[in-house]
Amino acid sequence: MVTNMKTIKKISLLLFCAVLLFSMSSCKSAQVNRTIINAPFSKLSIPNKVNTGTVAENENFLLDWDQENVCIKLTSKQTGEVWSSIPSKFLDKGEKLWKAAVSMRSPINISYVNESNMSAVKTLSGYTGVVKKGHIGTTEINNGLKVYYSFDNVKIIIPVSYTLTEEGLNVSVNPKEIIEYDKLVYSITLVPFLCSSENVQTKENYLVVPSGSGALMYTDNRNDGARTYSEMVYGADPSCYRSEKLSNTETVRLPVYGAKDGNSFLGCVIKEGAPCAEIEAQTGNSEIGFSNVCATFHIRGSNISSVDFQGGNVKDVETVCESIGGYKELSVCCYPISGENANYSGLAKKYSSTQLDGKKTSSKANLTLNIIGGLQTDKLLLGIPQKKTMAATTFLQAKSMVESVSKDCNTDIDVVLIGFGTNGIDIGEIAGGYAFSDVFGSKKDFNALKSLCDKNNIKLYVDYDVVRYNKSSHGFSKMFDSAKTSNLFTAYQYLYSPALRQTLDGSKYVLLNRDKIFEASEKLLKNTNKIGIENIGLSTLGNISYSDYSSVKYYVRSSTESDFSKIAKSIKDNKKDLLLSDPNAYAAKFADKIIDSPVNSSLYDCIDEDIPLYQMVYRGYTNISNKDINLLDDQMKGLLKAVESGSGLAFSLIDKYDTEFATTTHSEFATSLFENNKDTIKEYVYKTSEFYKSIGTSAIDEHKIIDNDLRVTKFSNGVEVVINYSNEDKATDYGTVKANDFLLIKKEVIQNEN
Repeated sequence: MVTNMKTIKKISLLLFCAVLLFSMSSCKSAQVNRTIINAPFSKLSIPNKVNTGTVAENENFLLDWDQENVCIKLTSKQTGEVWSSIPSKFLDKGEKLWKAAVSMRSPINISYVNESNMSAVKTLSGYTGVVKKGHIGTTEINNGLKVYYSFDNVKIIIPVSYTLTEEGLNVSVNPKEIIEYDKLVYSITLVPFLCSSENVQTKENYLVVPSGSGALMYTDNRNDGARTYSEMVYGADPSCYRSEKLSNTETVRLPVYGAKDGNSFLGCVIKEGAPCAEIEAQTGNSEIGFSNVCATFHIRGSNISSVDFQGGNVKDVETVCESIGGYKELSVCCYPISGENANYSGLAKKYSSTQLDGKKTSSKANLTLNIIGGLQTDKLLLGIPQKKTMAATTFLQAKSMVESVSKDCNTDIDVVLIGFGTNGIDIGEIAGGYAFSDVFGSKKDFNALKSLCDKNNIKLYVDYDVVRYNKSSHGFSKMFDSAKTSNLFTAYQYLYSPALRQTLDGSKYVLLNRDKIFEASEKLLKNTNKIGIENIGLSTLGNISYSDYSSVKYYVRSSTESDFSKIAKSIKDNKKDLLLSDPNAYAAKFADKIIDSPVNSSLYDCIDEDIPLYQMVYRGYTNISNKDINLLDDQMKGLLKAVESGSGLAFSLIDKYDTEFATTTHSEFATSLFENNKDTIKEYVYKTSEFYKSIGTSAIDEHKIIDNDLRVTKFSNGVEVVINYSNEDKATDYGTVKANDFLLIKKEVIQNEN
């Protein structure tokens, strides 16, 4: 028996090694895209031309280099405030403890793999690898300096540029300039402690992280020790296989973060390379006395191989790809914010002013009806199961809904048609077959709905999925035109059940090859022009960011922003309005309407407060609505979230419910029946009508947290609202706010911004 067990273990080990070697060799079979250095590392020389002192200056700031401490310092000429890659308060203490020094005195951190073992990812701090066991070089550049961080023991040199701007500091690295030998860089963390805050036991100091709607992490020390946070910008890469998924996570949609330290605030925006970035933070570390938030860039892709050992033991092995992504630059822009704007409200304003084009929305639609057409159900044909599209709402039934709501509710309305293609709301042919299914009615019926909307000044959108599909059609092959993983397999996707914590049988689908996305979008524009659809939605294209290792230019999600920009321009050239659902930042700036915007963070234990940072950025710039209220567990809380963020109300609706829907994955159908929601729609519109009329299309000027249950939002036209999430009335400086209700402070609009 013992011999047999040993044999089984040997076989399991051999199988594991075989899978590991195959994954590694597959990764190496992708197109190589890295700089090859022929000279020995010992023969390399890097310049060292910059001494301690000021290296750049403009009207607003000074940029200094500290050779002894290996750090850069940014000083405001107006306030005298200093932001340093090693916090000045830490330097003033002269702290020399090793644990503190490794964290606080690291100008850069990396992770890497050995070329002979692409699955053994190791981390190395800049303090250990450069300051103590390596060396640095410096050279002047326009408005700043470039620092060469040489990790001598692993033969890696990373040049980082620090450039002074009129508004702050830009920190950047060009991946193609990195020098490597047998150790390959997997990730780079730039200026880990530049955006940091001293630990205090009050709520005065905090970190801002963009989890979901946005969140705060206070810097106080607690008995349970340091709290850590990390999430990938734009979510996990779907082209990287994961055996498990967290069920309570929202997605990071904004590439921003910040830190408040007393009266100072530093806001940071990932300017280049956001799709390959991860935002990391830690608070309450009593050993170092400071909290920090930073960006880590993954310059190489990876894939997870799940190996099943004898006895049910499963091990996930991450294999890093040899080639780097197609990014020309990875950069973070750092913006010191002072005075009354030195907070997360100031961060939202700064991001809006630097990233958006300044246009203002003219849409006053405060109610969005997301009408679902239908879905696919299983039917037996001669005893063989077949998929058949079944209507939950026809065009004429949708018309009847819109007529009813328009009659009952005196408010501006937008209507979105979802799942009216050949597959209904389910994944099937690309873009729903580029056509309406006959089960929803005729073209005449659609035109009747469209005419009603036009007559009542209701904007009608039709939503399409040009990313996900599981059937070859319209020139797009499921086998040959799908995105690939880093080991060049098809990047299969599966619908996931949070309740069962597993993927669902029969739910497999693929993502369209990144090279084909523009072609798919152009076909959609051509077909919608024929049908007479004036406004389109591209929900999945706006909120799914993925790699495609069939081409180097799409490694590690590179070219994501430029690809979407090209498609958005084409839509605008066709004079169509664009709707997006919960979009990533690179897409949201092109949206004429945003639906399904996040209402909370990922709710991790390390997060202390949720804030509507996402809505603070886009409110006033574009029309925006929150999650469908009738799909939330607490509908009144959903209404209050909409009021707090100035977002419009939204409802998911169907005309009829069939018992066959209960066996599908679409649980939302059970609470979307129009007959059961029309009174709630009327009630909630009436309750919020004065509020929406008062705020108009104004942006959010400021948001404040009074306590855990009380929030205040001030709009740019002077209107304020206090929201009470508790189950009891609350007395405030603004007046008494009833339980689970809101109080409108200024009912008259001070300035008409419309």
